[in-house]
Amino acid sequence: METQEIIAESPKRPGHGFGPLQIPLFRDRWIASTVSNLGTWMQDTAGTWLMTVLSAGSPLLIALMQTAASLPVLLLGLLAGATADVFERRRLLIFWQSWMLVTVGLFGGLAHILLTESYRLAPASLVAPFDYTSMLWAFVLGYVFFSEVPTVYVFIGAAVIAAAGLFVIWRERQLGLQRVRAAEGPPTGT
Repeated sequence: METQEIIAESPKRPGHGFGPLQIPLFRDRWIASTVSNLGTWMQDTAGTWLMTVLSAGSPLLIALMQTAASLPVLLLGLLAGATADVFERRRLLIFWQSWMLVTVGLFGGLAHILLTESYRLAPASLVAPFDYTSMLWAFVLGYVFFSEVPTVYVFIGAAVIAAAGLFVIWRERQLGLQRVRAAEGPPTGT
C-alpha cells in the first residue's frame, strides 16, 4: 500500500498538533521512535554517570564520552541524508541493515571481552550489581516481546540469586572494612 493511499484512507485529522497521531502508520512509527530515543537517553545518562563515578568526576573524560556519543551523528547525518536522495532506497536499506548487523556482532563480541576483563580487574562487589540488571531486563523484554509472564518460581529463583549476590557484596564490604581497620592499627588513647 502506497503512502498516499494510507493517508487517503485515514480519518480526517483535526487542525491541532496531535492530528497526525490519528494516522496508524505515523502513530506506530512515532511510538517506536520515542521508545528508541528513550533507550538512547537512558544509555547516555548511564554512561555519563558511570564515567563520572569511575573517573572521579574528571570533566575531560566526561566530555570525551559525550563527544564520542554525539560526533558520529554530527559527521554521518549529512552523509546519510545525501545518500538517501542519490541511491535506490531499497538497496541502500539492505546495505545499511547488513552493515549494522555485522557491526552489532563485532561490538557484541568486544563488549563480552571487556565484560570478562572487568570481572578480572574490578572487585566483584562493584561489577555484580550491573550483572543483576540483566535479570530485570530478561523479565521486561520477555514480557514485552514474547508475552512471557514469569511464574512465581522464576521470581523466587531471582530473589534467591539476587539475595545471595547482595549478601556476598555486603560480606566483602565488611571484610574490606576489617582489613582497613587492621591496617590502621589499634586506636591510640590521648
